[in-house]
Amino acid sequence: MLFSSSPLKCLAKQRLQTIKQCVNFPPAIDQLLTSPLPLPDDDVRQQTLIALDFETTGLNPKQDQIISIGWVPIIQNVIQLSGAQHFLVKPLSQKNHQQAVIHHILPEMQQQGIPLKQGIDILFQQLAGKVLLAHGSVIERQFLAHYIQQQGWPSLPLIWLDTLKIEQTYHRYSWCSHARVKQDWRLSYLRKCYHLPDYQAHHALSDAIATAELYLAQLKRLFAKEYIPLETLMRASL
Repeated sequence: MLFSSSPLKCLAKQRLQTIKQCVNFPPAIDQLLTSPLPLPDDDVRQQTLIALDFETTGLNPKQDQIISIGWVPIIQNVIQLSGAQHFLVKPLSQKNHQQAVIHHILPEMQQQGIPLKQGIDILFQQLAGKVLLAHGSVIERQFLAHYIQQQGWPSLPLIWLDTLKIEQTYHRYSWCSHARVKQDWRLSYLRKCYHLPDYQAHHALSDAIATAELYLAQLKRLFAKEYIPLETLMRASL
């Protein structure tokens, strides 16, 4: 199979190119780049996932800020709440502080947060050998890519799954087939389709847990107990 037709083989090639650039990465990034990649036909249920959510002041990473970070691991198809993490991020400026209030984060609360670099460094320490999961992952991807670029690093080869894209790809087989007609792919709406309970939106950890629950519901509904190659869901998440 050609690199261009296999997302995981493309990542493997990208890894080699990144390592050859001999960038002085911190230890967590070195571990991320040297940990074994899964094989394209490995069962996705055997992978350890990190369900991730960024709350931001807007959609443009060049002018907007990450205001909170939350994630939760999924190990052997079980959401591991004991491994959940949530951080408020100390703002670089007070720009867009009204947007932070929408996320139920008051300015005085945010001032007690941690620097963005510290939060992202802690996240990277969790990622070696893991698969990232997000709902509408474009936000997390773009803000993470912007942070990586600011560090002067080349693009890092990360494995992503996206519950929104998975739903769009397999909507004909889900309980939420009418979502395509309504063009409503919001996390809250899809959770209702899967009979999952309401949750507190616009909170990074709550959204991460909500995404993890939706993902497990999708696996059960769309694939039952069938074997699912990781690369199948990677392609569905593009």
